Amino acid sequence: MEIRKISLGCFKDLLMDRSKLDDRMKVLLRKIRAGETSFSPVGESDEARREFDRQVKCLIALREQNLIPTKSLLFQREPYGEGFEFSGAALVRGLTYEGELAADALDMAPAVDALGDMLSHPGLLACRRDFERAVASVASDPSHAIAAASSTLESVCKAILSQRRRPFPSDQSIQPLMKETMKALDLAPENAAEDEIRRVLGAVGNIAAAVGTLRTKYGTAHGRTNEHTPLTSIHARFAVNAMAAGALFLLESAINK
Repeated sequence: MEIRKISLGCFKDLLMDRSKLDDRMKVLLRKIRAGETSFSPVGESDEARREFDRQVKCLIALREQNLIPTKSLLFQREPYGEGFEFSGAALVRGLTYEGELAADALDMAPAVDALGDMLSHPGLLACRRDFERAVASVASDPSHAIAAASSTLESVCKAILSQRRRPFPSDQSIQPLMKETMKALDLAPENAAEDEIRRVLGAVGNIAAAVGTLRTKYGTAHGRTNEHTPLTSIHARFAVNAMAAGALFLLESAINK
């Protein structure tokens, strides 16, 4: 195996338009600021390798924008299957001052970090894509963040139902999906033996209802009227944090049952 510095010129054909990199770049900024310095594919599948290729492109774009030091980005080069050149990446140092400033705007609740770690599982890549869009858009596009937060919760519900071989509801919007998922996990509020547990489980369902309502009224998934009043990053951050708490509860419950 060989580790060496890669010039930007080697990747000109890989670089995407910066507007397409924004979401992933922001997710990587948060990871690097939290102390992550090494990156590699999550699994051996072609999809996992494609995901890593996207990370490579984003890391180079961060360097191009001076968010990580110019000479600190290293790649591990080895044969990795047709079309995949790199098997790992590392940072010698963390973010630049500009990178730290950019990351400041992306701070979220602890549940967001915990959910992000859990969604690194190869079987949850679809959920992770929705999750990354939600987190990365909070400051720049609150309406998109709200829509992606609802999509993340829907994706998590579908992943759990699929894993348990349970059919999806005919109405695959967030509230029916949440209801069926909680049934599949024996978490239906009406079946709880104690009032306190019933209220907690009811609150989890209410998270889905609240995020779904915000998506319907303010998100980018539906048309808007002339009277539309856009929400701010405060509302988007709340929606993403609420989604993360609910999704984390479902996934941890699925793991432990």
